[in-house]
Amino acid sequence: MAGTQQKEIGTVERPLAASVVIPGSKSISNRVLLLAALAEGVSTLTNLQISDDTLVFVRALQALGFGVEETGDAVCTVTGAGGGAPNASASVWCGSAGTAARFLLASVAAGEGDYHFDSTAQMKRRPMHTLIAALQAQGRRIETIEGLDDALTRAVQDAIVECGGVQCGYCTPGVVVMITALLRRHPDADAALVREALSGNICRCTGYAQIVDAVQRVVASNAGRAT
Repeated sequence: MAGTQQKEIGTVERPLAASVVIPGSKSISNRVLLLAALAEGVSTLTNLQISDDTLVFVRALQALGFGVEETGDAVCTVTGAGGGAPNASASVWCGSAGTAARFLLASVAAGEGDYHFDSTAQMKRRPMHTLIAALQAQGRRIETIEGLDDALTRAVQDAIVECGGVQCGYCTPGVVVMITALLRRHPDADAALVREALSGNICRCTGYAQIVDAVQRVVASNAGRAT
């Protein structure tokens, strides 16, 4: 073709004897990581593809409490939990990995607990509605920051702003979802319980002090109205 560089490939005149290592598949890598995490016993996985999606999946499993250790190049040792996620609550970053967003959401929905999932803007443009609808049909409660518009959520949002608990705003949606869920279960949550709930939400701007103060303000306000 005009404008392209061409290179002639000659015929090999002798028998070929070579060893070729085929790189692992990120899609298969993430599937076997999850299967090993849900299984019983210790599994050693080799020839995993080292990619952003695979690393995100490993970190997500670790956030959920699964024992996943990177023991070498493209090698992971996974200690199975024999079922559901060990942690009853966690914040899970899915990056742009569809396997993380879909498989891990379905996995935690099969158990009990409160989990916050977040991802890149690119991942949020990918379809998730059919999976969410299927899980909701099974009785799972799934909420999105866009769908939260009750009095408690608005109170949490207002308090975070008033206490200076938001700067870049990157982590705020996850914080609001997690805190709203916490206050529904524990309306009188103290600072220690708030910090435990926030442990999976990484904030590099304000730290957690202002966010904890905001939650305590909501708790005090609710208590005042109740008396």
